[in-house]
Amino acid sequence: MVIETLNHLAHIDYDNYEVIVLDNNTKDEDVWKPVEAHCRTLGPRFRFYHFDQVKGFKAGALNEALALTDPAALHIAVIDSDYQVEPHWLRRALPLFADPKIAVVQGAAGLSRLAREPVQAHGL
Repeated sequence: MVIETLNHLAHIDYDNYEVIVLDNNTKDEDVWKPVEAHCRTLGPRFRFYHFDQVKGFKAGALNEALALTDPAALHIAVIDSDYQVEPHWLRRALPLFADPKIAVVQGAAGLSRLAREPVQAHGL
């Protein structure tokens, strides 16, 4: 499931983005090592990190990821491991931030089920 998400992110139609993959608190190396290896095959824009003992659940992991983000980043997107974005996703979402009243955009994405049947969503 995570590999499919990463493959979708690798096909985003946008020039300037990075993907920070943060695995937090997964003890079994057989689970996270293949993801780390796949990130290496996708190139330098994909950076994988494994942390043990991250406190704060998802919020703690997001704080870790923010600390690893390029300081020049103007926008930050959070993608869960079971979401698969379309290639045009960033090109459609980022112009919405031109409105100074908008600080957060939540877009629809295809959610992968355990049976790997994508749920189609409309929107971004």
